[in-house]
Amino acid sequence: MQASVSKQLSIMIADDHVLVSEAIATVLSGQADFDVTTVNSGHAAFAALDAKTPIDILLLDVDMPGMKGIDSVKGLVKLIAPGYVVIFSAMTNIEFVRRAISVGARGFIPKTMPLGSLESILRLIASGQIFVPTELTLVPASSSDVGSLSEREKSVMGYVVHGKSNKEIALALAVPVTTIKMVMRTVCKKLAAKNRTEAAMMYKNSALA
Repeated sequence: MQASVSKQLSIMIADDHVLVSEAIATVLSGQADFDVTTVNSGHAAFAALDAKTPIDILLLDVDMPGMKGIDSVKGLVKLIAPGYVVIFSAMTNIEFVRRAISVGARGFIPKTMPLGSLESILRLIASGQIFVPTELTLVPASSSDVGSLSEREKSVMGYVVHGKSNKEIALALAVPVTTIKMVMRTVCKKLAAKNRTEAAMMYKNSALA
């Protein structure tokens, strides 16, 4: 059953970055047929849907308090029906996006998406379509396969996701800093990550899945 595109399209933004969610809510609320609310945790999203709050589309940040990876996505998909869950995040882990879609999410909207495009994308999703940015659909599944990392690479990434510098990781693992730099270059290549930050996000989201 599709979420109906009626006079009012109910949108919930679930994001713990309050300034981001409020800015987006302000823009979307400029549309007469958009009714926009915000919550700042996975717990709050679950509570709202448990209370049978009618939501057509849930824009869901998966990296916030109260979220437990793909299991939380699956639970919210079930609760919101016949409405839709859409992953709304800075992460670009295509494998996580594919898994989310496989459990019922209606796609992925990156936070870098121009706000001017968001309205039309939401209407597209409300009509029952799945949205994924074109550049992601062109990425082969194996490019972001965290499972391809060696044990040493996983060990290094464990430190990276906790904000450790190359020097700190080298000291912890008793290896030269140049070794850590080489490992990071290899990890970025395996994950098709643009930089260290994106590699860390992809690794973290995979661990949450």
